Amino acid sequence: MNQQDINLRRIKSLSNVHKGKIGWLVGNGPSVKTDELNLLHDFVTFGCNRLYLVYDQMKFRPSYLCSTDKQVIQDFGQEMVSASHGNVFFVAENDPKLNGEYIWFKMKSSTPLKFSTNVADHVMPGAGTLITAIQIGYHMGITKYYIYGMDHNFKYNEDKAQSDPYRKGTGDGNHFIPNYRSGKAWGPPVYKQVEGALLSCLVFLQSRGGWIKNATNGGNLEILDRINFFDAVNETKNI
Repeated sequence: MNQQDINLRRIKSLSNVHKGKIGWLVGNGPSVKTDELNLLHDFVTFGCNRLYLVYDQMKFRPSYLCSTDKQVIQDFGQEMVSASHGNVFFVAENDPKLNGEYIWFKMKSSTPLKFSTNVADHVMPGAGTLITAIQIGYHMGITKYYIYGMDHNFKYNEDKAQSDPYRKGTGDGNHFIPNYRSGKAWGPPVYKQVEGALLSCLVFLQSRGGWIKNATNGGNLEILDRINFFDAVNETKNI
């Protein structure tokens, strides 16, 4: 069996593995606190990108560590695989061909986002890693989500001479993890695109009895209903 067939089999094996559970979408914004992350340790969680940099500071490990950020995958994808204690998901146009265990999902872009119900075929990026996690989570049987740590507020310097949109931004301090970018250029967020994709996901999930609620402490993501973080934790415990 070749690697592509193995990858496809692994994707299909995830079908409905968390049916009826609440999923937590964990961002890396400045509002995140490691002691609060520790409260999510036993939940179904989707972390993103370089969260592994603080694994030595907490007991929390995401159920799945995800990235759909082209720059992050190129610069730090191997670190994600090597350092992670959970399953790693990459959503990209092509298999990044890294050493170790991970699952690759084929990226297919469209604007506005059309929610993918067949992640074995493709996943829509929606300008954010957590958008792809929602679609993969739906494949796993999850229709209800809390977002935590998505501050939706970035400060950066823009290199206008750079033609690669994934390398236009420079600067750090937008995450609770120090030196998150390690001095490398990155792709600035497109806020309206992220918001539009989130609303598309919300509408899709609501039509199936689901929801997405924002349990972030502060931040600028106001398009979703908010819920107190600790109330969300208690509600998840009761599922």
